Amino acid sequence: MTTVASPMVLLDPTVKTQGALVSTAPRPRSLDGLVVALLDNSKRNADLILEATYRLLAERYALAGVIRYAKSTASKPFAPQVMDDVVRRAQVAVTAMGD
Repeated sequence: MTTVASPMVLLDPTVKTQGALVSTAPRPRSLDGLVVALLDNSKRNADLILEATYRLLAERYALAGVIRYAKSTASKPFAPQVMDDVVRRAQVAVTAMGD
């Protein structure tokens, strides 16, 4: 009996980078006097992670305030108006993804 080898098909699961690379915003030297935005992606426990993070930051820094935002669903991005509000009102943003 003779067997014939089938050709092997290899797939590359990686993707090519699309668009321009962007750098992150520079970090402030201190959070003293700054407003912090907390961005909750609405997954379970994200709010708990953000609240614990906020408490730690508030213990260490003299924050000027906090603004909390929560998405209606984790599968969609924040609305552009929300992100504009974050940029306008806060100097630092913290986001959390629960589960």
